Amino acid sequence: MFDRLRTFLTERTTAEAEAETPAPDRLQLAAAVLLVEVARMDDVVDETERQRIAELIRWRFKLSPEATESLVGEALRVTEGAAQWYGFTATINGSFTPRERVMLVEMLWDVVYASRSCTSPSA
Repeated sequence: MFDRLRTFLTERTTAEAEAETPAPDRLQLAAAVLLVEVARMDDVVDETERQRIAELIRWRFKLSPEATESLVGEALRVTEGAAQWYGFTATINGSFTPRERVMLVEMLWDVVYASRSCTSPSA
């Protein structure tokens, strides 16, 4: 918790990261951040989750492997601190059609399932 607070106070904010990102990339960053936040619900983004997020982002936005890794890396960095959800959700609500929003929710669940597949069931 203290690490997140320190990161929040010392690094640029989510709004600053969004403001520096060009418009089409802002939408991609917003989607990537939400996917990372779902994976981060247990405070850890493991390699299985990271790979699945990269696959989904590459597929959805038709990005090169290099652009995908850069975007996922930026989303991971942005979500290390306290994420300001409003800016990201507003970007998605303003840019995605209802069908695309449903697709994003499906992608979020895909990441949740990826995280469940890498944890061992409790006995």
